[in-house]
Amino acid sequence: MPRRLKLALLHLSGSVLTAVCCGALVFGIWYPMPYWLFAGGQDLLLLMLSVDMVLGPLLTLVAGSPGKTSRHLAADIAVIVAVQLAGLAYGLHAMWEVRPVAMVAESGVLRVVIAADILDKDWAGMPEGAGRWSFRRPGMMGLRPPRSAAERHERTQWLIQGKMPGSHPAYWQPYAQSREEIVSSAKPVDRLLTVMDEASQRKLAGAVAQSGRQSAQLSAVPVLARDKGWWALIDGHTAEVLQFVRLE
Repeated sequence: MPRRLKLALLHLSGSVLTAVCCGALVFGIWYPMPYWLFAGGQDLLLLMLSVDMVLGPLLTLVAGSPGKTSRHLAADIAVIVAVQLAGLAYGLHAMWEVRPVAMVAESGVLRVVIAADILDKDWAGMPEGAGRWSFRRPGMMGLRPPRSAAERHERTQWLIQGKMPGSHPAYWQPYAQSREEIVSSAKPVDRLLTVMDEASQRKLAGAVAQSGRQSAQLSAVPVLARDKGWWALIDGHTAEVLQFVRLE
């Protein structure tokens, strides 16, 4: 086998292995389902990984000229690998900054809170084990009511400034403690089915079937995330999240 082809195949193997490890990190920990669906920009990451896997080996194939000395060839491949890793590191850093850290029940919606939403001073208020450098999967949280006039004023100021209270971990509480508020603000699925167009009705009916419940037992809550149009189907009594469906 020609040297340049052998080197290109070795480079391709290493690139594929690196991409698989990065994919396991991104898809398995930072963006577990269903958060990957809400993230938006999925095509960009897949494109980045694909280019990283293909471009490096192709450059190695070109650089592996038969007349080149081993020293020069090693230097060229080192530069190619360094550029690959730099691009990969940049992409992973961007994904890290916008990774979801929680889904928070807030004022009749489920808001996907990303790392970039949380101010530096607020990370100390995160639940135990879910700090800035944690690899913990995103969890379901509720939003507690203000405990004082000062907190009410603070939250009003946030809303005036366009900042959502759900982005402040100090106001989070266990999801179960927000059950009554979530159930009371959710929209009955049967009612939604009567006001949606035919295509949305089919999607919603399919999600109901996948939930394993009757439509009369379910309610729907909007999900606010980077990708728009998602709804969560919840049990109409317990607020347990059973299924997600995109209706727009």
